[in-house]
Order: sequence, then C-alpha cells, then structure tokens
Amino acid sequence: MRCTKFWSVAAWRSCAGLLAGAIAVAGTSADAGLMHRWSFNDGTVNDSVGGAHGTLQGGASIAGGQAVLGGGGQHVDLPGPTIAINTYSEATLELWLTSDPANTNYTMAAVLGRTYDPGLGEPDWAGYQYIMVQPTRGGGPAATRAAITAVRFEEESGVNGPGQINDGVPHHLAVTVNATDIAYYIDGSLIGSAPLGANTLSSLSNNLAYLGRSVYQYDPTFVGSIDEFRIHNMALSAGDIARSIQLGPDVVIPEPSTMLLVATGLAVLASRRRWS
Repeated sequence: MRCTKFWSVAAWRSCAGLLAGAIAVAGTSADAGLMHRWSFNDGTVNDSVGGAHGTLQGGASIAGGQAVLGGGGQHVDLPGPTIAINTYSEATLELWLTSDPANTNYTMAAVLGRTYDPGLGEPDWAGYQYIMVQPTRGGGPAATRAAITAVRFEEESGVNGPGQINDGVPHHLAVTVNATDIAYYIDGSLIGSAPLGANTLSSLSNNLAYLGRSVYQYDPTFVGSIDEFRIHNMALSAGDIARSIQLGPDVVIPEPSTMLLVATGLAVLASRRRWS
C-alpha cells in the first residue's frame, strides 16, 4: 500500500494505521538484539551497529557490497575481544554467503574462538573454545555443520546438515544458542538442534573472530563471498529468521521505538492534512 497526497483524510488515517501495524509486526525483538553488523556496503569492514570494525587479510577484497574471498589465506579479521562473545547469555550468528564449488574440505565461514596455545602444550593443528559454522567438511553425511565447544572438536555440541554448501548460489545460515541448546538453520529451515552440556557461550574464547578462516590453522580458507554477517545477543526464533531472510541482507529495521515515532508522525500528518 502506498500513501498518496490525493487521498482523503480518512484514507490517510487508514494508511497510517496500517503502517503502524506493519511496523509493530516487523520491528520485532530480532532487531532489538542486533549487536554487530558487517554489511560491506560502504566498501569497508566496518561494523555499523557495534563499532567492532574489522580488516581484510591475505588479499581479500570487497566488491558489489560483498567480502570476496579467494582462498589462499584470504579472510576477514574481526576484533574478538571487542565482540566478547563469552559475555552473551544467548547468541545468533547470521550470515548470507555464496560458497564456491572449490570448497570441498573443512572450511569455516564464521568462527569465534582461539587457536592453539603453545604455552599449554596444545597441538598446533587444533582450535579451541569456539563457535563456528562450516559450509563444507569433506563431504559424507556430515557435509555442513554448526558447533560450539568449551575445549576442541572431541567435545563439540553441534548439528550436521545434509550436503555440502558449495553450489555457488546465495544461502542464509543462522546458528542460535540459548541457555540449553544450539540450533542450525539453512535458508530458514531448522536442520536440527543439540544440547549444549558444558559447551556454553561463557566457556568460549574472545581471542579471535574470523570470516572465511578456521581456528584450526591447517584447514583451507573459504572460497566465495560473504554478503553480510550479523551477531545478535539472543537466540532468534524461526519466525525472526524467516523475517530476516524476507527482508534480505541489506535491510535492518530500525528499533521499534523509532518506527513508532514514524507511524505517529504519519497519523498526526493525516489528521491535520486537508485536501481540496
């Protein structure tokens, strides 16, 4: 519906009311819980919500509002200590990506955690205390995965998805963590959930945050593009995720209070406007 100046006062009031109703539905808790957003639309790795600005590494670039990652060490480095994922009681990692067919091994599209600590005598191939989403993991029945661990892979709580995500077309991935479970959504469909056990958000490391690079240092880097990455301080519902997908990666609804002011202004304007 489009409000037009040629409408009657009654029609304007009706339009404003419908807009207010739509705003009330769309401006849900998902946006109130948005803490960080990297959209790449301005040609940078700046966080437009939380100020956790990142950097391009290894020759990665930005084109068409997307971070373009060509493998060979290319990735996006985000400030893990600023994000401080282990201070969250709930969280959602949400990203839009296109994964190239070149991804056939273990690749991480997004991860927050740490790599090995030689001072602790840890093996140099391992990653620790992380939450991640893997578009590909070598094929087989566990071809894509979202997981969280307080230690390393043996202790992971996670969800496997069918089929590798490397078809060269855009996908939406979301990993949610609440007080008891981790859940994995692909293109809005719930793939599954798993109990956390000891693998809570508070057990994670804040050392590192990557897009396109693993905390397991010998894993290959991701080949493809990332259109947008968001972190929420709540576990989004299936409805929240569906609305986010419908709106797309370049749209974030303002806070409900802001939208209410817009709707109120429309209603006031409608009540005062007189057309001949």
